[in-house]
Amino acid sequence: MNKATKLLTRHPGRVLLGFCAVLLLAVLITGLLKFEQNILGLLPQDNRAFKLLSHSVTSSDGQEKVYILVEGAGGDEEGLINQTTELITRLKHIQTGDGPAFKRLTMLQAEAVSSAEFSHLLDKYLADPGLFLNGADHAELSRFFNSPKDLDREIRRSLALLATPGSGDLAAMVVKDPLNLRRFLIAKLRSMQGSMDFATRPEMMAADGEAIIVIGTPATSDNPQKHAKELVVACHTVFHDFADLKIGITGGYVIAAQEEQVMKGDIITCMIGSILGISLLFLLAYRRFSVLVFIILPLAVGLQLALGVMAVLFGQVHIISVAFSAVVLGLGVDFAIHVYDRYGSERALGASAEEATHRAIFRTGSAVFAGGLTSLTAFIVLTFTGTPVLQQIGWLVALGLFFSLLAILLALPAWLNWLDRRNPGKKHQGFSLLGTGLLADFVDQHPKKLLILSGIILLLATPGLKNIHFERSLEALHPEGLEALAVRSAIFNHFSKGITGIFVSFEASTKEEFWQKSARIDADLAGLGDNIASFASLTTVTSPTAFTISETGQKNLASALAKYKLTTESFPSLTTLISHRARTPSTTLSSAKLHQRFFIEENGKIIGITWVNGRSPEVIASLQKLWQDQDIMVVTLDMALSSLMETAKGNMVQTVGLAFVIVVTILLVFFKSLKTSFLALVPMILGVIVTTGLMGWLGISFNLINFIILPILIGIGLDDGIHIMDRYRESRCIKTTITSTGRSILLTSLTTCLGFGSLALAKYHVLADMGMLTIIGVSSCFFFSAVSLPALLSLREHQDD
Repeated sequence: MNKATKLLTRHPGRVLLGFCAVLLLAVLITGLLKFEQNILGLLPQDNRAFKLLSHSVTSSDGQEKVYILVEGAGGDEEGLINQTTELITRLKHIQTGDGPAFKRLTMLQAEAVSSAEFSHLLDKYLADPGLFLNGADHAELSRFFNSPKDLDREIRRSLALLATPGSGDLAAMVVKDPLNLRRFLIAKLRSMQGSMDFATRPEMMAADGEAIIVIGTPATSDNPQKHAKELVVACHTVFHDFADLKIGITGGYVIAAQEEQVMKGDIITCMIGSILGISLLFLLAYRRFSVLVFIILPLAVGLQLALGVMAVLFGQVHIISVAFSAVVLGLGVDFAIHVYDRYGSERALGASAEEATHRAIFRTGSAVFAGGLTSLTAFIVLTFTGTPVLQQIGWLVALGLFFSLLAILLALPAWLNWLDRRNPGKKHQGFSLLGTGLLADFVDQHPKKLLILSGIILLLATPGLKNIHFERSLEALHPEGLEALAVRSAIFNHFSKGITGIFVSFEASTKEEFWQKSARIDADLAGLGDNIASFASLTTVTSPTAFTISETGQKNLASALAKYKLTTESFPSLTTLISHRARTPSTTLSSAKLHQRFFIEENGKIIGITWVNGRSPEVIASLQKLWQDQDIMVVTLDMALSSLMETAKGNMVQTVGLAFVIVVTILLVFFKSLKTSFLALVPMILGVIVTTGLMGWLGISFNLINFIILPILIGIGLDDGIHIMDRYRESRCIKTTITSTGRSILLTSLTTCLGFGSLALAKYHVLADMGMLTIIGVSSCFFFSAVSLPALLSLREHQDD
């Protein structure tokens, strides 16, 4: 006996104490982990299409706001406005946590950008007007300062506003900007309003007069996720009091809260279902509660340690990734069953504790380790994709399986030996064959019939492969039935102008090249006339050259102010404006989001973005043709998503190919035989074909999440094939192979179905499909490994005889 066997059999208590210390450490580390649910994390992030998509979200604060859609009936615009005003009043008084739910609520177009936000922009603008003035604005502003009449008119208007009772925020703005220079900034903001179609009135009312948007800014909270949930519940309580209106709530803030609620509920339900189902199955098969507890503990340690390492590596993990914890439970318990089954069987046959431990670890354990390594490899290759969620799933499952494997090979034998030492007189009884005895007899007597049956199953499933396709819609990955998504769609229907939003993107190596390319694109777009509804770029907002007031303009301003016994010192912003000096041309213009949405700086390059509103989808083809010989990308949101999905698909195909090559290499090293390795591959290959064929028949398409079924089947199918071939190589008996290893594979297949297959109960349709596909795939792999492969081996034996 080697040192490991002696340690486990003679000093199991020491091993168990070390195991308990690791368990405590795992629990403590996991407490560092945080969760996030940004759906963009599902996309590859190493190309320009993703950068455009992500930038369109992060450069705006729209994701942080709440949008309430109020729909009336009968076209009574005034009645709708009055009721919406009452609704806003009620919403302003709702409380969450220790204070108001909202910082601000409005239904007015002019207040879509809050006064605080606009005041911040205005301060930057007045401190350096060049930040928000393009070349045309320079000419207009120069003309303004050279016209004493225009200067006098604006000063008189500002003084009148200051004298108006109750002017409030407007008066404060006039003090900052007595010359109404903000009109240039307001024009920029309006030009970037996008494709929203409002009625010609102050409110954000649809052109058809049947709906109004209320924009809310949630109050600051230390726990935004909890605040979002409480805010949505409180809002719905108020909505119920307006029976005549149809009111819904949406926004990135709300969508994230509702998605998290659905996914967390599914994950908790499935995890509990997995543990209960696996525990019940184990008790029915082995009837030892003490062993069951200690089989669950190594899996918990493995999973806890994996999550702890994830906390150190990533800081936070996507909530969808955590759902794949069930894979660790489903596959990890397989390792435990094979080890325990061999130990218990050997003890029932009269082997000593040391002999049983040695055979469980170094004979069955070697196959467990090889199978675990192939399963681990099938997931570790996911870490090489450019998709964060897939990388996280790969790390989580691979680390979880690795730590579970170590815990099972060390802690489980120590626990079994400790139990035997406490009950030295207890006899070990043989395990129930669970019907595998009858199966073994049938396989041995009728191998040809079973191989024909296997062929029929394969032939029936194969035509479904032609129906397989990859889902390119990111929307299809959202949970179904979310109110926030339905409201977002309703807003689009009410307020869309039928205009096509287009991203025009280019790369520049220097700042000078950036300005030149942006200006050239502006000129090209302007030349398309009515085909372009509007467009906005950094060169439409600002200019690389600074604006300065001429000496004549400064004299005119001083004279106009003196007429009312004022000086530039009366308005500090004017002093700043007059004393301003030219700045160095730069794309790093300011921290204002108004600028940041037009460029991305990274790795010494600048990616420029021009936002275009085309009057028809045909404009896209015109722009692509216009710039076909230049490095200019023209895409819509849907085109960008489709490109990203295609990239993700390519990454996944490469990942599966790489995993296949690696696991075949592992098989060749383990078996040292090409023929044996090929036979071990058969259950996995046929299982994958049948599962994907049935997907086609059922109309289930591959997507960014359920694609993980392929690494799962590679791991399970190979694990089953390895164990069958390894036991057959040891015993050279089909019946022994099926009644021992075949029984273990039956149990591991059932535990995987109960573990990861429990996702079939999820409300989130993507996870539910994953659960169903797992059940189909695992059942297929079991059939081909415990029935078809032994039948093939039996037929070969009969032919040899």
